[in-house]
Amino acid sequence: MKLHRIGIKLFFAPDAAIDLAAAIAVFHRWIRDGRIPAMLIDVADYRHVPEGPGVMLIGHDVDYALDQGGGELGLLTVLKRGSASDLKGGLAEALRLALLGAVALEQEAALGTVRVRTDRLQVTLLDRLQAPNDAATRGDLQPAVESALKQILGAQSLTAEPSGDDPREALGLDISVPAAAGVADWLERIEAPAGSAG
Repeated sequence: MKLHRIGIKLFFAPDAAIDLAAAIAVFHRWIRDGRIPAMLIDVADYRHVPEGPGVMLIGHDVDYALDQGGGELGLLTVLKRGSASDLKGGLAEALRLALLGAVALEQEAALGTVRVRTDRLQVTLLDRLQAPNDAATRGDLQPAVESALKQILGAQSLTAEPSGDDPREALGLDISVPAAAGVADWLERIEAPAGSAG
């Protein structure tokens, strides 16, 4: 199955102290300096929205948000126009972009204390026509996403569980992963040439 729109939310550690107001200037600088290898266009401030997208960095193929959904702050990356031909490729592409953003955030002293968790993440499949949030689709996609992420991250004890069954919501999966040393390790694994050790 080819899904063009995939969301990946990486959560911040509980001790993170992030200045969302400062993120506006940081994201504008990312656009100007080409900090992320993607076409980034604009910044939107949604800090006034309860449990909303916080501060968004809008791109042509990908959006980033310092998302407060579910009452938990994290980096939400939405791949809008994936180039991969299958689910595993789309997940790898979305996760690579998410990790590039996470590594960049952790290096931004202006934001405060930023530390991204590596023991959990959330995957949202935003193509509702191809992936409706119903029992049949969850039954098909839950093991497929779990298997793909195990291969991508090399984490065999990774587990995926549905994050909700409301058909009005996009199909989401909560992923638990044995903690790695950091997001840079995950990124290195994803960007490693096929067949290399890791």
